[in-house]
Order: sequence, then C-alpha cells, then structure tokens
Amino acid sequence: MSDGQQGDSISEELHWIVERDMEKCSLCEVCTKSCKTGALEARIDGNVITIFFRAELCDGCGLCVQRCPEEASILTRIDGPIYATSARILSTSNLLQCLGCGAFFAPIRKLENILRHHPGMELVTSLCPDCRRSRMVVEVIETKRDVEGPALHKTGRKWSWKPVLGDDDPDGPPCPKP
Repeated sequence: MSDGQQGDSISEELHWIVERDMEKCSLCEVCTKSCKTGALEARIDGNVITIFFRAELCDGCGLCVQRCPEEASILTRIDGPIYATSARILSTSNLLQCLGCGAFFAPIRKLENILRHHPGMELVTSLCPDCRRSRMVVEVIETKRDVEGPALHKTGRKWSWKPVLGDDDPDGPPCPKP
C-alpha cells in the first residue's frame, strides 16, 4: 500500500472525518446525541468522560457541527479509502464530584464554560442536579416557614403543610389577623 496503512480498506467510497477544537469543546455531548449513525459516542469510565469517533460509521450529515453550541466540531471530507481502526478519541475530561452525594456528574470543562459565561454560579459546580434541586426545595420551604410560621414542618424525610387555624374557631379556616 502506498500510504503506509496496514489492513484492508473498508471501502473506496467518500468518507468523512470529525475533528474537534479541544480549546472550545466542553464535552456537553450534544454532538453524540445528534449523531444518528453512532459515529460519535460518549463513554464514562469512573470519573472520566471521553468522546470517540468512528469514521467508518459517519455519513457526513453534519448534525454534529450544526448543533455544537461551542462550534468545536469540524467535518472534513475524505476522498479515498479508510481503514478499519478502533474509535479515535476526540475529547476527554475529568468529571466533577458532587459535594452533597459524592456522585460524578459533569465534565470539568463543561462547568468551566458555564462559569466563564455566567459568573457567580458556583453552586452549579459543587452539587449535582439532584442535590441542587433538593437544596432549592428545602430553601423555599424554610423561607416559607420563616414567613408563615410553624404551619410547615418536617416529618422524617418529608415536609408537611398544616394550615394555621384562626384564633376564634380551632376547627375553622385560617384567617388573616386584622
């Protein structure tokens, strides 16, 4: 073979290669979710996420390039044979670990990108979505309890709402005080 490649070519047809600008890519996985052929794939191994590309599966539709929010994907046409190879790594990043539950939840590069565009969102970088949601619900309930009194209380792991009854009728509906 004149190009120094080993192995049999998969085909002599037109092929496409996806490349990645590593400085821009945040590993948001929009490209992998857009890829209808499975040429782009995200894999999580422990606390590392990696995006792989398999040229033999790419049909050149360009959805990965069109939908990339960071404009990090580049699609290049290859005229000539491609050779059977394993998946090529396009991007990789460590995942952040939630300070609340310990789960790995988002690529560090993705969260750095969020903070670059939206300063002051440190809560996003320290808690996973489930822990953030739980914390926000507890804060809303505690604020409501502080404003409206002891009608809201915690029973075990759940919050219960018991209306505060009016002074005149212990079984009547709550009434605002004049």
